[in-house]
Amino acid sequence: MSVSTIPVICYYNGQIVRTKTDVEYEGSETCIAPLKIPVECTFQQLIDMIYSKTTIDKRRFKLVLICKYPLRNGNRFQPFPVRDDSSVHEMLDLVNTTTIEEIELYIKVVRVKSQLNQSVGGHADIFVRDNYNVAQFDYGCGPSSGPVSDTGLHGDDEDSADEERNDEYGEDVDDECDGDDGDTLDEPSPVTYHLPPTPQFQHVENLDIAVASCWTPWVQPTTDNSSGEFVIGQVFNSKSDLQEAAKIYSIKAHQDVMEKWGYQISYKKALDGKHKAIRQLFGDFSQLYTELPRLFLGIEQSNPGCAVVWKTCETNMPNTEIFQRVFWSFKPSIEGFQHCRPVMSIDGTHLYGKYKGKLLIAMGCDGNNQLFPLAFAITEGENTDSWGWFLACIRNHVTQRTGICVISDRHPGIMAAMVDPHLGWATPFAYHRICMRHFASNFMTRFKDKILKNLVCRAALASTERKFKKHMNTIGRINSKALQWLEAVPFQLWALSHDGGRRYGLMTTNISEYN
Repeated sequence: MSVSTIPVICYYNGQIVRTKTDVEYEGSETCIAPLKIPVECTFQQLIDMIYSKTTIDKRRFKLVLICKYPLRNGNRFQPFPVRDDSSVHEMLDLVNTTTIEEIELYIKVVRVKSQLNQSVGGHADIFVRDNYNVAQFDYGCGPSSGPVSDTGLHGDDEDSADEERNDEYGEDVDDECDGDDGDTLDEPSPVTYHLPPTPQFQHVENLDIAVASCWTPWVQPTTDNSSGEFVIGQVFNSKSDLQEAAKIYSIKAHQDVMEKWGYQISYKKALDGKHKAIRQLFGDFSQLYTELPRLFLGIEQSNPGCAVVWKTCETNMPNTEIFQRVFWSFKPSIEGFQHCRPVMSIDGTHLYGKYKGKLLIAMGCDGNNQLFPLAFAITEGENTDSWGWFLACIRNHVTQRTGICVISDRHPGIMAAMVDPHLGWATPFAYHRICMRHFASNFMTRFKDKILKNLVCRAALASTERKFKKHMNTIGRINSKALQWLEAVPFQLWALSHDGGRRYGLMTTNISEYN
């Protein structure tokens, strides 16, 4: 019996790696897009389906398609370019002529040459991105994860519920779970952002004398610029276009120095010059620390109701203290969280500069799945004391709600703070849950098996205990030690079927990582 469609798995956001006997698609940002391709599909129809499924912007990028083609002499594969209708049909015919059940199609995304390459700083039309489709995202294990569908499904609907969940997040999670380090990526979150405020330049006639703001990219330019220099009010299609223009501008400036003075600038000298320019514009790092008390006081005075708490260390020098950490939360966040879902995601990220530190973030989620900034802190690092202090500040100054679900990774400092009865976050005042993506990454670090990691993701996202047990039994048949490792972690911490509905479908900490 002939089939009408052929399963094709598209890989993108990675790179093709070719060996003597095989060709693979690798990368920490790799995503997959399962497709059902009609047997009579044309090349253009295939391209359109890929653009639609992956949400790659066809105005900015073109696609180069490479099929993983099996060779007849042994278990060997080589790349096969797909360029036209005949090559598409030859690719789809592999299902009939070989033992392959689904075809692997690797996608190379190439940026379309823009006008920025011809004239650095040239103006472009305003482009505000629509909400991104999350069809290419699989089970929340990849670079970005959004809320999963409601879990109030029972009885005969449980299988259809899992099928709908699979349709929403993809049919396979092997490649989405390859990000073993648990870092977040640049892919936009499916939780939508609010629109920018009214642009400041809408009534300004002369942009050259206007003061730039952080919302300048939303302003329609009124003047042309062909000199290659950046001007106030200049608009770029996206952040990547701006970065490309800045890179070209930097290269051009370096070439001008070489042509004018005949001197090749070394990397170290260029870096020293950059640091000098930063000091001239913003001041010295150490001197600016003396301005922190004024900054904190200014934040409190200009934002009535804002909570600002800072901590310093005493020194042997009179009238001198060392800054250690600061916490702040704005009044709209404090009052608005009362009307949000009782869910909070916490995470930390590095600070880059002369003096290192960590930025701790707490994010909420409103009833419309919008990001809700809640509280922030800058600390000396991530440890038991800093996380305990941060959570204590939230409990004392932001919210006293009980029953809040806190989603985080398994950092020892967070784990210790969440069970400390003196901080107000132990059960039943709050409920701790683990980010599924970090949990799967920890599992992968321990067992280094993508198939098992895939099954862990499926078990975590199973909407019923029956489905959960099915995946756990499969894991146990493959590796009994992996099953023991999973059973050592309470199921309610990482499995949706045992969660009790406290997560509201949020399986990862991405809402705090995309702030």
